[in-house]
Amino acid sequence: MTTQGFSAIGTVVSFNGNTIGECESFDGGGVSVNIHEILTTDSDDNYADAIGGALNSGEGTFTFIFDPASGGNYELLKDDAEAKTKGTLLVTYPNTSSFSGDAIISNLQFPGFGEADAVPRFSVTFKRVKKQDYTTV
Repeated sequence: MTTQGFSAIGTVVSFNGNTIGECESFDGGGVSVNIHEILTTDSDDNYADAIGGALNSGEGTFTFIFDPASGGNYELLKDDAEAKTKGTLLVTYPNTSSFSGDAIISNLQFPGFGEADAVPRFSVTFKRVKKQDYTTV
């Protein structure tokens, strides 16, 4: 039996107009709600109630294969991280579904590699801000 899933290989990620490179993995991240505990005036047992506050677009971490000959994409990310640039994050999946929105680099790892394959990789975490736009096919 087949599923409606699709392979993530071929996912294209860009930030601030810079196409980053070969995306190997993405943890997805997600939307969260700030919860505020309150004690209502009609509470006679001193147990807190809760209300939802601001929505948070969350963070997402991507892992990329590092290619030193990729035209300086890593260096451009490093420049954006050091400048604390708020730019547009665009993730396009192979079936052309995508999401985009404002983001800031919250963590950029230096390229490293494991002993097994010696393929250099780096990860970058984006703090997404404001509402993100999602499109499907």
